Amino acid sequence: MSAPKDLSENKTKILSLYPNPTDGKTNVEMYVHEKQADFEIKVVNILGQVMHTEHVSFSKGEVAFGVDATKYAQGEYVVVITNKSTSESFNVKLVKQ
Repeated sequence: MSAPKDLSENKTKILSLYPNPTDGKTNVEMYVHEKQADFEIKVVNILGQVMHTEHVSFSKGEVAFGVDATKYAQGEYVVVITNKSTSESFNVKLVKQ
């Protein structure tokens, strides 16, 4: 992982989601700007149904976490990552093969 080149924005950023498409597990890499931040991570299908929700805490810097899509049907999903302290939200498209 490499930190975003321009950290002057003082924001959390999604760096990558791989592999994508996936046939099972995928990884999300992000840079957290806050010293400590709580996040809600949801996986939502194209019908708007929440397939998975979890709450995690990350410290400042580069972090990575996994999303297990092995039990999901083939199709498109959105990984929604919400910073609970700033209400910033990131949507990343995930394709399950």
